Amino acid sequence: MLNVKAALVLTVLEFTVNVCIALTNTTVSFDKDACHFSERAVSDQTTYHVTYDGSPIDHLLCSMMKFYGGDSSRINSYRVCVTLLFYKDPDCAIWFGYILTLSETAIFNCTVRPPSTYCSEDPSGAFKIQIKDNNKANSTANVKFRMNVFGELVTNYVLILSGSIGGSLGGIMLTYTFVKLFLYIRKKTKY
Repeated sequence: MLNVKAALVLTVLEFTVNVCIALTNTTVSFDKDACHFSERAVSDQTTYHVTYDGSPIDHLLCSMMKFYGGDSSRINSYRVCVTLLFYKDPDCAIWFGYILTLSETAIFNCTVRPPSTYCSEDPSGAFKIQIKDNNKANSTANVKFRMNVFGELVTNYVLILSGSIGGSLGGIMLTYTFVKLFLYIRKKTKY
């Protein structure tokens, strides 16, 4: 009976942990989602699966996606990272770039591949992924790629603030307890 109760408690705890620490996985496509002028927040609980499946590229509106490090607390800082999972471009029809600042741009194509994981150093800046067709290629129909965009926690200010507040309150409570204990002992030892 005790084992059954323990197993039930463990199952409930595991379910609770999985629900509370659930990752958000979202698939976005250059075909549809790059046309929206919005930045997407990326944290250590969020992963974007970025896809491109060879559709024609609209140079004015649908060639860039922007990501920034952030979460619902708006306090913690994250750096944005990209991992290229799959890339097929037999005709060398496109180039894609990771744009962090005007001076920090990395450009890749069918011959120049990115490192396995590429991360921004500045957690406050935007990370842009841009694709552009090669003028020499006739079509981008054979191009396909998949990448994961995710965040790495740089500074956990929520934990720092919680520790500071908890430490301060704990120090006040400890001081209060010692003063009360001192006054109690002093009162009891007087004749």
